[in-house]
Amino acid sequence: MGLRLAAALWEFWRSGYINEGSLYLETLLSRVTNAVSAAVQARAFTRAAWLATVEGHLERGETLSERGLTHTQQVNDPFSESIALNVLGTVERTRGEFAIAATQYDAALGAAHQAGGDQRPVAIALANRGILALLQGDDEGARQRLEEALTISQEIEDDFYVPMLLNILGRLARQHEDYPRAVEYFQQGLALAVETDNTWTIAAQLSGLAGVAVARGKFKRAARMFGADQALRKALNVNVMPGLSADHEQTLADVRAQLSEAEFKAAWAEGYAMSLEQAVAYARKSSLDIEPTRAHGKQPLVEVISERELEVLRLLAVGLSNQDIAQQLMVTEGTIKRHTHNIFAKLDVRNRTQALLRAKELDLI
Repeated sequence: MGLRLAAALWEFWRSGYINEGSLYLETLLSRVTNAVSAAVQARAFTRAAWLATVEGHLERGETLSERGLTHTQQVNDPFSESIALNVLGTVERTRGEFAIAATQYDAALGAAHQAGGDQRPVAIALANRGILALLQGDDEGARQRLEEALTISQEIEDDFYVPMLLNILGRLARQHEDYPRAVEYFQQGLALAVETDNTWTIAAQLSGLAGVAVARGKFKRAARMFGADQALRKALNVNVMPGLSADHEQTLADVRAQLSEAEFKAAWAEGYAMSLEQAVAYARKSSLDIEPTRAHGKQPLVEVISERELEVLRLLAVGLSNQDIAQQLMVTEGTIKRHTHNIFAKLDVRNRTQALLRAKELDLI
């Protein structure tokens, strides 16, 4: 019963209670016997592997994934198989074995497509493939995969992966010196992370915004946000999110290079002493000097958005899923998907986040 419940609690633990979940699962797994079904063990070992890996315990995550895979093959559990393969890919990615990581992620995506219509493992595999592409210097391939993962995660209302994907896209925009767009991604991720009480992803948005501050020459501001980020992660006993560590460390090194040791320590300590609420308020206030993006400007649309499409767009803006919108408008979910496809085409965007940004530029919402 304990392992069955623990596997079900994975969704809760990954929202920010990583260490708590890892300790609980590890304790139960240390007592596992052959009396526990293969199906339960498959779910428990693979979820424990994911938690161990995001904590930075790569060898433990690898071991748990391999044990989980032996059980997933017995019970035909493609969801758990996909999680295990994603973990193994992330372990190899962290080691710099990009070719092996790509093979594991592709296998994870293949298993995810067999998971009975559940899109979560599909989004996870696409996100990991996108991070890998980013590390390999394939920015366009990274953007395409990350945006596809974001669209899926928004449609299924995955409150953990949406802010995480917004964060990675923000870092990609920052690397291309599109600082206003980067800030918009980070601020949207921050708002959702605060709304869902996900401290881990709040910390990620702080370090992302610190990178923008560095690019704008605001080095003490960046040091404060790095200090706040460290304090939040220490309280959770978690590391920087997998895939973000290289960018995080490089940006932190850039801050140190621009400040004296005394200046850095003082600013960092100020941030470290901030409460969660103070850190969030500081991050929001610190972005006010970045002009909002206007990549499209006020250019008129080539094709006018219909009244029904506007209605759907405004419901998207308040955070409703396709299913919720379909129920409210008393139509099928397929009809709403066609409307959103048409909206994206008319606004010349690829996903919901970009659509809302573009709609605001045009004063449509």
